[in-house]
Amino acid sequence: MFSVIVNGVKELSNFDVFAEAGGAKNTAVVRDMCLNADASGNIEIDFQGRRRIPGYDINKPLLNEDYVTCLAQDDSGAIWVGHRQTGVEKIDGKTLASISTVYTKTLDYASVLYDAPGDHVLAGWYAPGLTSVTLAPYRASEDAGSGATEQPVVFPKSALPPNLAELNAMLADVAQVPFDSVADKPIVAQLDDDWTTEGDWLGRYGRYWACLCAICSPYDYIWGAGWEKVDYYSRIGPAAKPEDSLRYWVHWLYTDNPRVLEMPPTYLDSRIKKKLAPPNMTRREAEIDDHGEAYPWCSAGPNLYTTLTVPKGLFYLSLYDFNKDGNVGANRVRDYTVSVREHPSGVALSDISSFDKQAELAHARIVNFRGGVWKRFLVQGPITLTIEIGKNHLFNTILPAVMLDLPDEQPPPYFGTVKAWTERREGAVAAEEKQIAGLRTTALSKFGLQSAATEAEASARLFGQLEALRDTNPTWWAENKQAYYLPLLRWYAEQNGGAALKDTTTSKLALKLGTCCYELEMYSEWEAYQSRGGLHTAREIEKALTWDGVHNDSDREFEIISGGLNGE
Repeated sequence: MFSVIVNGVKELSNFDVFAEAGGAKNTAVVRDMCLNADASGNIEIDFQGRRRIPGYDINKPLLNEDYVTCLAQDDSGAIWVGHRQTGVEKIDGKTLASISTVYTKTLDYASVLYDAPGDHVLAGWYAPGLTSVTLAPYRASEDAGSGATEQPVVFPKSALPPNLAELNAMLADVAQVPFDSVADKPIVAQLDDDWTTEGDWLGRYGRYWACLCAICSPYDYIWGAGWEKVDYYSRIGPAAKPEDSLRYWVHWLYTDNPRVLEMPPTYLDSRIKKKLAPPNMTRREAEIDDHGEAYPWCSAGPNLYTTLTVPKGLFYLSLYDFNKDGNVGANRVRDYTVSVREHPSGVALSDISSFDKQAELAHARIVNFRGGVWKRFLVQGPITLTIEIGKNHLFNTILPAVMLDLPDEQPPPYFGTVKAWTERREGAVAAEEKQIAGLRTTALSKFGLQSAATEAEASARLFGQLEALRDTNPTWWAENKQAYYLPLLRWYAEQNGGAALKDTTTSKLALKLGTCCYELEMYSEWEAYQSRGGLHTAREIEKALTWDGVHNDSDREFEIISGGLNGE
């Protein structure tokens, strides 16, 4: 049942198309009306529908909203369904017919439901937090006896460090991973999300190249110490109106919100020296957006598209997104799709006309990101990639940053020259390829499957094989590394007397612990262990850079950063 409003006039009120069709399925109903266009020549038609259709068979499923965010079942067998915009409803567990519904006055986003004793459930919402929702009387389970009592919840114990048998089992697993050269084929493998770093990116992300979107609106800011140029172009999609374009939005000019990206240190230093920014406000919330709020929610796009050239070699490609106003209005339901595809050779970066024709190399989803999230991929270059951030039939699409990094935790020029690093990497890969070529002619039983005699030997061999697999089978490494670095971290921490960093930590052990933390995106701990190992961290180096007072402080300072770090 719905109403039809044409240019502000209600032409049909509570129109029941099912009843008008005589209750018959697959029957068309037509209503003609004579009307005039408005002064601009437009006819705007608005449909305002009710949540339930009179006459519909209640024994058949008909949810309030086709976007289901969470489910729970109570002791009576009824199913509780959380939605993105229409609150919570309760349906019969057998017939799926609706029992009752609670609507929310605003666009709440039900994230989790828990059946609580009594006549209510506890609902966790994306913005308002925890509330109690009452829908129908609580009924005890039919199979619960009169003497039934609640059993206390038994929480799992903390994971223990792996023993020798477990370490040897992991060694056997990684020894059987095949050599997979990726030099001649495009590789984009999805990595685990990083939900803990938030806006503290300096020295952790963008060490090779970074695009901080719109912080010098209407321009981006380019950062990084990489030695090969990265070309990029951002735009909105072809579904946009002809007169529309990419938006450069600054939400908070200066803020101390830790989920907002830090400003590049040279740019921040220039703001402070010019008395334009307080020293304690080191961040600026800025982003590009697709102006999606100017389009109906049900329309496809416009979407955001970013195309960039990835140099030769392995890189981390990272996107940062932060739903800074996700506690109010339509911003609460931002939920994006991410599609990564190769950009055709010889085609301008701005030309995305063939995007849908390219094979998808990786995909992801950005949702519930008011805490800020880094979406991460392992990429084999050289390759030109286009990243689509899809509006997903929502309000609009935003993106604060795109960044590239070498996977190395000690990359040049922070920890050595580019020449030395290149020679070392090429030599290591060649040696690994030669070793594996020889192993192929050996019986599988000798393919690294010999058990280690001690935990120390097993952990050292596992650590070394994981480091080698990043080059010899990067796709496997990207998808599986967490399952091995996490137990290794527990084992090395145990040798250190526990997980906490201690004064007695040796440099060698500290660096091993640091590597495990780095591969698990535990960047604060990684930096602490690097410092204990006698290194100046990349974050310390970057934060020490200052504006030279000569260059345009809002210009693209790629050359300044890379030159400064290389001692030029």
